[in-house]
Amino acid sequence: MATFRLQLANGEKSLKTDLKAPNEDSARSTAERWFDGARWRIIEIRQLAD
Repeated sequence: MATFRLQLANGEKSLKTDLKAPNEDSARSTAERWFDGARWRIIEIRQLAD
């Protein structure tokens, strides 16, 4: 498992969160599921650690 930092935006609001996932695709799909319908979009994702 790796730790990923995601930055999300909703208009002028922004949010950063850390997420553990096996890879970037999994982290991205998990974040999209969690924030579905909330109009948050991922603007940056990067791996912090393995």
